[in-house]
Amino acid sequence: MSSEPLENHPKLWKWRLEWLAQTGIEKLAGLLPAPFIFRIGEVIGGVAWYLLPFRQRVVLRNLRIAFHGEHDLPTLRLMARQTFRRTGANLLSALHSTHLSAERIDAIVSVENQEVLVDALTRSPGVVLLPSHMGNWEVLSRINLKFPPGHKIGAFYRPLNNPLLDARVLAQREHDGTRLFSKRDSFHHVTGFLREGGILG
Repeated sequence: MSSEPLENHPKLWKWRLEWLAQTGIEKLAGLLPAPFIFRIGEVIGGVAWYLLPFRQRVVLRNLRIAFHGEHDLPTLRLMARQTFRRTGANLLSALHSTHLSAERIDAIVSVENQEVLVDALTRSPGVVLLPSHMGNWEVLSRINLKFPPGHKIGAFYRPLNNPLLDARVLAQREHDGTRLFSKRDSFHHVTGFLREGGILG
């Protein structure tokens, strides 16, 4: 991004409008029940399936690579359409969950086989976790209470192109103590975090 002051940037009004839209949708999503938000997201994702033929082809191509020879084309197309629906649901659910307290997230999220993590931490100062690609990413950065006490929690993130939104989202993700590492950060910061007993997603 340019080094010129933010208030003089030619995209400032565009960034402000995007910030307002994101904030408005987020507040609305926070007022509605989670199952309803999930269902609305599925509907939006289903509509996007018909409106974005290029993305259809990309998702279908990726599924062909991932499941080479395992499924026929109709099955892969069904999987691709379900991916659109689930992505829409995940996006709206992520906006809804930004308003949840850490205690509420702890109550609704369950983690299986926690003993595997505890065992790994006894044999190494830090641990790297690889969560699933599909899911509510905002919840994943706020499940600190699910981890063994005494260990810092960290995660990687890609900075948003809109610096106003980026600052907002970063603050939300770090609200419960998670340390966020940008792809622009030095990897020495990450390795140091792990040596100090950090748990990195």
